[in-house]
Amino acid sequence: MVAEWTIVNEFEPGEKSSEKVSPDADPVVFDADTAKVPAVSVDPAPDEPVTTATTANEPGTQDPGPDEPRPEEPATTAATSPPSPPALGDTVALTTPAMAAAEANPISGAEPPSPDTAASTIDDPPTTGTESDSASSANSGTPSRKRPNRAIMVAAALAGVYLLVGFAASIDFALSDGKVARNTYIGDADVSGLDADGVSEALEQLHNELALRSLQLVVDDNSATTDPVSVGVSLDNKTLISQALDARRNANLLVWPISWVQTFFTDEVVEPIYLVDAEIAAESADELLSDFITGATEPGAELVAGELQLVKGASGLQVDSEGLVDALPETLLGQGPYQIELDTKPQHPTVNDEGVDAAIVDANEATEARLLFRVLNDEAELEPAEVRAWVTIDLEGDSPDWLIDADQALADLEPKFPNLGSEDQQARFAVVDDEPIIVPASETVICCSSESMAGIKSELLEPAVEDPEVDDDAEQDEVVLALKTIDLKPQIVGPDKGVAELESLGIIEEVSTFTTNFTCCQPRVTNIQRISDLVQGVIIRPGEDFSLNGFVGRRTIENGFVADGAISNGILEPQVGGGISQFATTIFNAAFYAGLEYNEYQSHSLYISRYPKGREATISFPKPDLSIKNTTEYGILVWPTYTDTSITVQFFSTKHIQVEDLEIRLSYRDKCQVWTTPRTRTYNDGTVLEDSVFALYRPGEGFDCAGNSTRPPEPTGPTQPPDPDPDPDPDPDPDPDPGDGDDEAST
Repeated sequence: MVAEWTIVNEFEPGEKSSEKVSPDADPVVFDADTAKVPAVSVDPAPDEPVTTATTANEPGTQDPGPDEPRPEEPATTAATSPPSPPALGDTVALTTPAMAAAEANPISGAEPPSPDTAASTIDDPPTTGTESDSASSANSGTPSRKRPNRAIMVAAALAGVYLLVGFAASIDFALSDGKVARNTYIGDADVSGLDADGVSEALEQLHNELALRSLQLVVDDNSATTDPVSVGVSLDNKTLISQALDARRNANLLVWPISWVQTFFTDEVVEPIYLVDAEIAAESADELLSDFITGATEPGAELVAGELQLVKGASGLQVDSEGLVDALPETLLGQGPYQIELDTKPQHPTVNDEGVDAAIVDANEATEARLLFRVLNDEAELEPAEVRAWVTIDLEGDSPDWLIDADQALADLEPKFPNLGSEDQQARFAVVDDEPIIVPASETVICCSSESMAGIKSELLEPAVEDPEVDDDAEQDEVVLALKTIDLKPQIVGPDKGVAELESLGIIEEVSTFTTNFTCCQPRVTNIQRISDLVQGVIIRPGEDFSLNGFVGRRTIENGFVADGAISNGILEPQVGGGISQFATTIFNAAFYAGLEYNEYQSHSLYISRYPKGREATISFPKPDLSIKNTTEYGILVWPTYTDTSITVQFFSTKHIQVEDLEIRLSYRDKCQVWTTPRTRTYNDGTVLEDSVFALYRPGEGFDCAGNSTRPPEPTGPTQPPDPDPDPDPDPDPDPDPGDGDDEAST
């Protein structure tokens, strides 16, 4: 087979062509003397005859050198002259050994090259250097010299560097295992090099900073300002710690070294992840915007004139809390100011009025009787209205129901049972050398156990019994309430509880004292000393009221009182307990100079010279009463003491009010005198308050302010026969008229 080449340039044997076959190919060397080409046929020019020459050496022969004579060559057919080198543009037919072998042995299975693959032009790119060198080496019999591949060398160098960087990265990551990679941030917080605990502390600092951000919630034209933490926002610590520790460590193995190098020059920022408590967000938004949005009102109960009545429910608006929960995380990822505009939606009561009204009816029926509470040997009677104040409406169950507020019930009952158990079972105050001290007890008995409070409702549901003291001949129109007795269990606690409770009251020093005098050894002195013994040690806690009638009760002979003079309707007459108004006046003045206030008081209707004019009080049962209110933040210890000729009342507490009585003033109401005593109270913080007390005195015994007689008329007509069984004791409970200055009072 013959391959055709197109010669594009002339050259001499042994010369290197000065022209390149193609722009990318190496120069072509054509040596006619040494090229081992079996046969070359040159296509003649159109006007020349075809000449064929054999140029290959015979087997076993060697080419002579350039200066050696050539051996005679066998004659060739039609060879009249040596062949001329091909001209530029001539086509040369080349036959390679492989081609010749293929033609000689067609059976060998080797297919001869096709003319398409064999034919090419010298303009085509030559073989690569490697192939050319190999062919030249094979043809010339000399070793080939390969040119180094520059791309391979560069790739090998880069691979070595890459492996070194990867090795360094592996060591660095191994040494920092369990810690955050360098230049890693959570938000603005640098957490580089921190372990999980360190990241947790950094997140706590971010949480504190979050609480300092100002967040504005806007509804329509109204807004309220809060902070993100207050509306239920927190950081997702668990996820953020995991992300920070994984940052820059989860790159693909092939790019791992590159990722490691980047840690020196770039920052990795983990965005904060915010969690929102939907319930807190809704409650906070409703509370913050409550001045602008009125939510739904559930039906309830209120006490009106001593009876529970229905308060109907009402619809309203509420904040769209879902929109708030969705907007918070995205808003906080911004740079501020942080403002969220919210929508509202209707809100309706979850319970209907009818169900609540039915529960109220049941509660009123259960509390319509008089109630007698009993703890050990002590008793206290409560009116229905007092117990109804403990009623609450429960809306959580399947249907509305009424319950007893145990905390409120206990708070109201405890003062009614102040001295349960024996004396050695009560931590108590004593006064030694005008200083209060606490005497601990072996144990403390108090009212009442939590089980007792929980059982009040079931006791109220029991039927009432008729009061055995009710007179069967009572007027038909008189309302007589049945009686329910409820037994409560006391609570026995250790001595420390009682001592700690007393210490917390701040009773450390005398804050006021007042003394009045009397003549020794009269019956009234017995009454004064008896009520002093009963009241000694009373504690008026902050915010509490102390009613003298409520604490002492009715004065009776069985309770240690005796009969003596008292004023009734402006007239002096004997009465059991007469004289205790001197105690009332003494404690009234002690309260005056302690800076306390009065819920109720009344002066004597006739001036008595042993009392301060315009600054005194009387007492009878049940009215008039003396009721003192402790408006201070400390407890008040009431400590009366007496001699044969005087009664003194001391108040102990923490001194923080300076009291000054001002000049007394006189005015008139018809013929009655009104004496007013102003006072100023100066508190430690500089606050100054001014108020006054007064006394109204009749013009004389047996006259009212108009000058009319208050004595009963003299009997006219025949004398009535005496009562066969007269009551030797005077009526202890006439009906006074305190509004006109009349009283039934001890003097």
